Amino acid sequence: MRLHNEFKPMLILITDHGHLKAFRLEKTDFGTPHLEPIHEEEIQEAHSKIIDQVTDLAGRHGKPTHTDWGGLMGDDHHLRAEVNHKALKHLASSLNAISKKWAEENICLIAPPQVLNPLIELLPSSIKTRIQFQIRRDLIKANYEQLLKVLKEHGVIH
Repeated sequence: MRLHNEFKPMLILITDHGHLKAFRLEKTDFGTPHLEPIHEEEIQEAHSKIIDQVTDLAGRHGKPTHTDWGGLMGDDHHLRAEVNHKALKHLASSLNAISKKWAEENICLIAPPQVLNPLIELLPSSIKTRIQFQIRRDLIKANYEQLLKVLKEHGVIH
């Protein structure tokens, strides 16, 4: 497949907190956009349940003190934040690996707003400089036509 002279292929990286999809955007000889899937991954850290990670023998969240062992733990939000951070680090690592493999292409990064900014902070500067488009939407379940429509709306393709 030959590309139009004025169009340079681009990586389209779509993620939410628990999934990652990567496509290579190119144009055909007829000038139509084509998305080639190159990677798909499910992030296991994002799908783990807090209850599975910290429980007492009775299956309840336990307090760290020995006196009220059967009581509920009130600050599991710290553990939840740590799990979220681990999932983001895993995503950043995967994005870095994909970006290194396709080192010539610029990047369009698509993620929900609560994921996009923290994820970009974890990326190395060599990847950040290649990000031409940031789209703050949850498109992980979008089909081919929906994805192309959003890319056109944001000026990624013309």
